Amino acid sequence: MDRPTQSPNQAGAPAPHPMDARPLPSALAHTDEIVARLNGRPRAILLDYDGTLTPIAAKPELAILDAGVRDLLRRLETVATVGIITGRDMATIRNLIGVDGLAVASDHGFDVLLPDGHRTTVPGAEVYGAVIDALGSAAETALEGLEGAMVEVKPYSVAIHFRQTPDAQVAAVEAAVGDVIRDFPQFRAAPGKKVLELRPDMDWHKGSALLAIIEALGVDPDRTLFIGDDVTDEDAFRALGDRGTTILVAEEPRQTAARYRLRNTGEVARLLAQIYDRLT
Repeated sequence: MDRPTQSPNQAGAPAPHPMDARPLPSALAHTDEIVARLNGRPRAILLDYDGTLTPIAAKPELAILDAGVRDLLRRLETVATVGIITGRDMATIRNLIGVDGLAVASDHGFDVLLPDGHRTTVPGAEVYGAVIDALGSAAETALEGLEGAMVEVKPYSVAIHFRQTPDAQVAAVEAAVGDVIRDFPQFRAAPGKKVLELRPDMDWHKGSALLAIIEALGVDPDRTLFIGDDVTDEDAFRALGDRGTTILVAEEPRQTAARYRLRNTGEVARLLAQIYDRLT
């Protein structure tokens, strides 16, 4: 992958799947169907991290991958290209995963590493990286005195975590972030699970990174599986559309473009183990 320049529409992705709030079928009840869609090589199994491979933690650094899941990822590498598409920064996610040879799209897809070691960033992202420290400092100042609010500065984005913030102060956190964004109009605030991601205002996201990865690896969308839990993962669900296999991780049904649902990270591990068994 020399330059990840294509947006989902440019890369020939199908039209976005309509958002659906109806109960989705359980992926565990359709394992054979999912494996049949993955039949043939090359194939790709792509995953979010927080909330998908490991439960959401009170603090980002506490989201430690279970040793059994780490071993499962290593085994899956023998039957498919395995990749992580996450909002985490590259150094952090690689340390948390602890598995070599994965494809990794970090920082919401702005930093991409392929299994062969080739690494690239989205053209144009450099101008955002040049001001990221200033953005982080402004966020730290704006959030002073707001209990539980944490600022995570990454190479191309800043995450404002408020999972430990009292409900009564959440509106104040959101207002403070709005003030920061007005001073940095080249960024936009994207909501997640108890987090606000201040991301470059570019037409690039997890779905863009997913399509760039499978194109570079020569994997057809039909033989691509993506599992995610957060609002930001909807971009990847829509990018694959009906051609790929998309699975939402959520305890309760919600509006989504995914095809199937799993209730929690334990069910994700069960499904991945079943996929490995059937593919071998």
